[in-house]
Amino acid sequence: ASALAPRLAHICMEIVRLGTRKALGNRGRAPGDDPVTNLDNRFIVPVRTYGIAPAVLHAATREQILAFNSLENFAISYLRHHAGERRPLNIGIFGAPGSGKSYGPKCIFRQIPELQGDKMALIECNLANMRKPDDLQHVFLEASAACGTGRVPVVLFDEFDSTFEGNEKGWVKHLISPMQDGYFSHQEVRHYF
Repeated sequence: ASALAPRLAHICMEIVRLGTRKALGNRGRAPGDDPVTNLDNRFIVPVRTYGIAPAVLHAATREQILAFNSLENFAISYLRHHAGERRPLNIGIFGAPGSGKSYGPKCIFRQIPELQGDKMALIECNLANMRKPDDLQHVFLEASAACGTGRVPVVLFDEFDSTFEGNEKGWVKHLISPMQDGYFSHQEVRHYF
């Protein structure tokens, strides 16, 4: 089995790079059909496709699939059992550059039935581009407005660990209260998510 490990690693990288059909040819199943693809009857490569074409993500390792499945299950559980609560769902996703921290969640959220179509307001914010705490107000206002129209705001804060006011992860103190309490104040008015 150890002689197959380099080939398996190469095939997994090709699945991620090229997609299931191109990487596996006629040996594989169509993306999304089955989370397991049999290659040459010698070993099994786990494959799971997330998202709705054309924006899809192929996960080709057990660790990736477990991580993305956990995110999907966590979000579905929240939407089905706690969505009416004022406290928002907060998920931290950390990883190396290029590991799918931003793209993966977008693909996963788009495939969840409760978020399909115009039910989701996807709001992206790169904290590395922010200069002062007031810069966050437009993001919070957009999320609050989405709630007012019956849509679920999904706010992705990229570069969450960026430096602000000389502190690594300096933005965290400005995000904790809205994330935990489900509201923020703007011009002396309380806005809820």
